[in-house]
Amino acid sequence: MTTAFITHGDYLKHVMGPDHPPECPERLGAITQYLASTELGDRIKWLAAQSASDKVLEKVHPVEYIRWLDSLQPETGLVYADPDTALNPHTMHAARLAAGGGNHGNGHGARQQDHQCLLCRTAARAPC
Repeated sequence: MTTAFITHGDYLKHVMGPDHPPECPERLGAITQYLASTELGDRIKWLAAQSASDKVLEKVHPVEYIRWLDSLQPETGLVYADPDTALNPHTMHAARLAAGGGNHGNGHGARQQDHQCLLCRTAARAPC
């Protein structure tokens, strides 16, 4: 059985600051580097996540919610959508990549019965 590992380098830009230590790019980097350095790395099908379209996002979120999050995204620093959900200048891009990666993984696994997918997103909780 082949395992597809879906991720994207832009996830590393989803930096939430020192108050969110489990949600950090270093976590994703450590996971990816570890897998690549073991014999598992040779058996993994490495795939790059593609951004989800608004049409895909609107299947699970109201369009008003998506637009509201887009409007919150700062040009610099962090902005909080609520006390537990921060956005930086790269958050919505990372969220769209994560949703697109999940969508790709679901389709990939459904088409190929001998495959399983591991989606390694931002190692963080994006708002979408």
